[in-house]
Amino acid sequence: MTEHSARLDPLSAPCDQYQRYRMAADVIGALSASPPATIIEVGGDGAMLSAFLSESAIVPVDPEDPGASSRACRAAGTALPFENENFDCLVSLDVLEHIHPDGRRAFLSECARVSREYLVVGAPCRPGDDGGFNPTEADALLLEFIRGRHGYTHRFFAEHLTHPLPLEEDLVANLEAEGFTVRTLPNGYLPNWALLMGLHY
Repeated sequence: MTEHSARLDPLSAPCDQYQRYRMAADVIGALSASPPATIIEVGGDGAMLSAFLSESAIVPVDPEDPGASSRACRAAGTALPFENENFDCLVSLDVLEHIHPDGRRAFLSECARVSREYLVVGAPCRPGDDGGFNPTEADALLLEFIRGRHGYTHRFFAEHLTHPLPLEEDLVANLEAEGFTVRTLPNGYLPNWALLMGLHY
């Protein structure tokens, strides 16, 4: 049992966090017959991931607040202080959209460097030239809703607007260039997400 799993109930988390961590855990479970012995979570505190993957040793890494775990490491995702292929699996969820576009390739390259087998990377992506749903509009709506309802600017929604969301095809190309076979999976339905996040706030 990990340090976090005894005290965190996943169902107490906001809906968007539960959704992305549940899916990440399901993907990892489908990739390997047994849970990875070691997982690095870049851009998280490890608590939610530990609740779903209690048999894995999870090392949370974050430049600001990696959490209270004894394994926690304060570091930037573009300069991870670990040797090559140091972990069985790397997880990074909803981090790429907070990195300036010029730094995303370096971030993915560094993630690929420290993982021995798998990368599970999740991020909202903007639609391509063919249109489709628009998560940027949903972010702008929620940002203004929170300002009006609570009187403050939500940092993360604001960053979604100052850093254009990544394009899925760019992420796939970057990871393939690192030698990975890439599979993409949709996660969530934007109108439901916007409604639930509005209710949350």
